[in-house]
Amino acid sequence: MVNTLTVGFIHLFLCSLDVGRQLPPPFSKEKAMQCPNCKSDRIDKKNYGKRTGTVVGAVAGAAGGAKTGAALGLVAAGPVGAVAGSIAGSIIGALTGGTTGGMIGAKAGEVVDEHVLDNYHCLNCGHDFSA
Repeated sequence: MVNTLTVGFIHLFLCSLDVGRQLPPPFSKEKAMQCPNCKSDRIDKKNYGKRTGTVVGAVAGAAGGAKTGAALGLVAAGPVGAVAGSIAGSIIGALTGGTTGGMIGAKAGEVVDEHVLDNYHCLNCGHDFSA
């Protein structure tokens, strides 16, 4: 008897063999994406909006987090540990802000990819299209 974990590993293995082909998830009834031009199922996602949103969100979040963390570190540590507190606060703030900003930017970029940009590219005929 085959369990769900085995099916998942088989699905991942098949996806890694044929990079350009979008396979539907196991046990799902959705069909694989097809090119409207040539009906090929060899489709690639470009994800330009998601990539750009991730970078912009991470940079903006890191900058804002570093500024806020430095201010909090300066206040929390007092005059003796002001330098160490502001440096530690800016590092922690930058990491936290960058991570949060990157995740929010990625989600915003996914929305742009799905609703605005032609996010799919046919590897057979080269046609760009949206879902």
